[in-house]
Formats: sequence, C-alpha cells, structure tokens
Amino acid sequence: MKLSKLTFPLLLLLMAVTVFTSCKDDDDDNPTPPQVTDSILDEIKKDADLSTLLDQASQFSDIADLLDDDDQTLTLFAPTNDAFTKFLEANPDVTEDQVKATLQYHVLTTTKMLADLKTGDSYLTAQGESITVTKNDGLVVMLNDSIMITKGDIEATNGVMHKIDMVLTIPEEDDEPAMTIAEIATGNENFSTLVAAVSKFDDLTAAISSPDSDLTVFAPTNDAFQALLDSNPDWNSLDDIDEATLKAVLTYHIVEGSVFSTDLSDGRVETLNGKFVTVDLSNGVMIDDANVIIPDVEASNGVVHAIDAVLIPKMNLVETAIATPDLSTLVAAVSKYPDLVTALSDESAQLTVFAPTNDAFQALLDSNPDWNSLDDIDEATLKAVLTYHVAGAKILSSDLQATNYTMLDGNTISVNLDNGVVINGSSTVVIPDVMASNGVAHVIDMVLLP
Repeated sequence: MKLSKLTFPLLLLLMAVTVFTSCKDDDDDNPTPPQVTDSILDEIKKDADLSTLLDQASQFSDIADLLDDDDQTLTLFAPTNDAFTKFLEANPDVTEDQVKATLQYHVLTTTKMLADLKTGDSYLTAQGESITVTKNDGLVVMLNDSIMITKGDIEATNGVMHKIDMVLTIPEEDDEPAMTIAEIATGNENFSTLVAAVSKFDDLTAAISSPDSDLTVFAPTNDAFQALLDSNPDWNSLDDIDEATLKAVLTYHIVEGSVFSTDLSDGRVETLNGKFVTVDLSNGVMIDDANVIIPDVEASNGVVHAIDAVLIPKMNLVETAIATPDLSTLVAAVSKYPDLVTALSDESAQLTVFAPTNDAFQALLDSNPDWNSLDDIDEATLKAVLTYHVAGAKILSSDLQATNYTMLDGNTISVNLDNGVVINGSSTVVIPDVMASNGVAHVIDMVLLP
C-alpha cells in the first residue's frame, strides 16, 4: 500500500510530538532540585509556625549568629509554636540561661539528614549533652523516645532543619559524668581528626583517657584541622606534619585542671606545652584566634570546649630572634649571658625587646677601632647595652607614646613619634610588632647606648 502525500507529513508530525512528549516525561522524572540559598535562621524566619523559636533564638546573638553562619554544618531540631507554648507553660520559672541551654540542646554541629539518623545512635549537641534516636518501622523518627520529627530535611546553606512536636528537655545531670575526655572525642565524629592526631602519642592518649586526670581540652573540629592542613601546601594529612610539631600543637590545647567557661577571664592560661594561650571574652569566648563554639562539655576527667580553629603556639622572644637571620648578631650577644636567655625565654613573662639588626651591631663595632667582634667588648658593657633594649612589659607600636620608658637596666629611653617611631633621637623602628609568645619585638636600625 502506498502512502499518500498528505499521510507522510502527518506521520512526521506525530513522531515529533511523541519524541517531545517522551523527553518531557523524562524531565518530569528527573526534576532539577531547588537551589538552596537560605541559612537555617532564614528558614526559621520564613516559617510562621516557628515564630516562637525565632523570638527565643534572637535573644542570644551567639545562637542566632551560629544558625546564620554559612561556614557551619549544623542540624537543628526546631520546635513548633505549640511545642514552645507547652514548654513555657510547663516551666513558668525558666531562666534565661536555661532557655539558652535548651536551644543549644536542639543543635548538632554536624549535618544529619533523616536518612542518616539510625536507631540507637546518640549525638552530642551544642549544649554538651546527647540526644538519642529511635526509628519506628524505619519511617517515624523519635528523639529521646518521645519527641517526633513532624517535617524533616529542610535543607539550608549551613545544614538541615527538622521540625519537632515538642521541646527537647535536657537530661538531669548525673552526680558524675559517665564519659572521659577520650570517650567524648571518640563518640563525636566531628572530632575524628583530633582523635587521630592524639592517637599518635601514647602519653597524650593515656592522659585524656585516665580517670585520674583533671584536664581542660580546647578541641578543634575536623574543619579546623582541615584549615590547618590547607595552610601548608606540603600538608595533605596529619602524617605530613612533623611529629614534634604536631605534639607541640596538641599539648598547646590542653590545660591542667577543669576550667569551665564561667571560670575563664581575660588574660593568659598556661598549657601543657609550657606556653600560654590568651583568653578574650570581649565577644563570646576566644582562645587566641579561635572561637569556642561548644563550651563546657563535662567529662569524668575534665571538660572539653569545642573550637573552630587549631591553636598554633608562638615562638618566644629568643626563638623568634634565632629564626630571624638579620638578628643573628643579637642572638650571639644574648647567648653570652644565660640569665638573659632565661629571662627572654620565660613564657610567663610579657616583655618588649628593641632588637638591633646585624647592620646596627656592625655599625657599633665600626664606631670603636678596638672592636672587631663582640668578643672585644667588655662583658659588663655588652650586658648593660643588651638590658637597655628590654622593657618589662609588652608594648605594641600602637601603644607607644612620646614619653620615656624604663628599661631592665634601670635607665630610660625616649620615644619620638613625629616621623615613625624613633628611639633616643637616632634609632628608628624598621619592623614593628614582631609578636612572640612572651611579648613583642620591634626591630631597630641602631644599637641603643645607655
């Protein structure tokens, strides 16, 4: 049978429609997922049924900032308005601190989708206590055996939110915490890199595992350790870090005794490393350059504070000078006096050193025809010159004033700020604010003479 001239174009049109419909069906089967652009805090703001949660969280800037921080990976169990109303009615005398702790108890510092939650799993919260998960028939997710997730997997740029039908209540504290520091770290996947690092050193593992220990650990998260590795192109894993360096870093995170966040004050705290961390409470709790993101996780042998950066111990003034080639003559001079080396290495001190360059010392030698090297300078004279370069307090360049300062030898220097920083009218600070663990050095271009 022959096709008519009209039939053939109709067949082509029918085929085109069929192909187009088939492609459209395929597209419907594989829809493009919606783009996630809002933080968890934004998702709360969009949901009228979470307005009470928003009001409560907004009272605490650190919690609101955490839920809005795109650098975080969080899970929020979000109680509805009805859930919060019932909670507040049942607890009319609840304090502000208790509300804050309750909110923190609803936050995990790792992202857990519904599919990730398994029966019997326990997760450490930002408050420091854990919640447990039960799945009924693999579908209904219960928290602490009584709280139901009513809507899950609300994705955000910094994690996920699950709505729940009741407020989670913090378990009453036992007389003694059940887990050691080692067990807390091992039980939280967000500290797995820290656990791997500590496991390289038997003495450190024993210290945080021993029930007889009493320690405070500032615990960097996995993200913090990854940032440390990313800071050095030669570091792809912990194995690439020299063991002595890694151990020095780890011991810099451990303090003798249980120091809770309420015990901290602005100042310096000595670590097992022998060096001191700096505590700053002006904006939350900062340890050196790291923020405490989960405070006061109590252990049977101390306390853990989770931090968002690895703490790097600074060199002291002597170590800093040794590491600076243009200060080698100063190092040679100071090395002649063990008491000066000890004083400038003292980690508990806070000193200021005006550090002459090698050229400055050469100019000093050239000023006297009898001086060909440091050995030609009378020892008492040389020591007097060196102590004239050290002040007994830490003075940053921004804190210097046009006045006189008393040095370790008892004499004074004068500071002029009209054209940079000039000491005694002739020696210029060429490199200010070389920070050290026990003070600061300002590199100068002439030796100061008392």
